[in-house]
Amino acid sequence: LEAMGVGCPVISSDKTSLPEVYGEAALYFKPDSSKELVGKIEQIMKDENLKAAQVKKGFEQVKKYSWKKLAEETLEVYKEVNN
Repeated sequence: LEAMGVGCPVISSDKTSLPEVYGEAALYFKPDSSKELVGKIEQIMKDENLKAAQVKKGFEQVKKYSWKKLAEETLEVYKEVNN
């Protein structure tokens, strides 16, 4: 998310919670395929339109997250547990 927040296109593994966090704002590869990773890197480096689109999507994706929102939601969970 930090990379997206400063305008860096993101290439990520398609495993764990990463696709849930990054949504459509990242290009994904299978972590056991170095060939697929290299392909994604080449794709983003060669295609300026794709790069620009991913950067734009990244800026939008980052807006979904904030430390303040996290703190507020965590506090609500603590309040529910203590009642």
